[in-house]
Amino acid sequence: MFEGETFVPTRWKILKATIENATIAQSIKNNIIGELWTRSQIKAWELKGYKIFREVQITNNMEIAKADAVAVKGNEMIVLEFKSMDGKLSEQQAIIYPILESGQIEKLRILENVELDIKFKHPDTKVLYKLVSEAALGAP
Repeated sequence: MFEGETFVPTRWKILKATIENATIAQSIKNNIIGELWTRSQIKAWELKGYKIFREVQITNNMEIAKADAVAVKGNEMIVLEFKSMDGKLSEQQAIIYPILESGQIEKLRILENVELDIKFKHPDTKVLYKLVSEAALGAP
């Protein structure tokens, strides 16, 4: 799905169409497509030089949202959410991600990875949120 370091949407669309035409249950197709979308997008960030942490839990001490990935390079940290097809944010993500977008990092913390949480809270770290949606590619 890549040409050098560049993600090629037409290759993704061909792969997705192949899976959609398979004679297996739709739920299995959806799981395969979702995981392949996530893995392909993680690869794109790795090719840009980011270290990737998968399935990172972020909390405001009331709700816990699981981000698909967190990409780290230098003092930059990007919370990544990958949505294939018509994927929607979970209820918890819909609470946590706007806090991230508003820059109110002090209201959040990362669970289960102390090193990542320290970097998340460090004043020199620029924390961003990015939704990477397959829908942005246009119709398959």
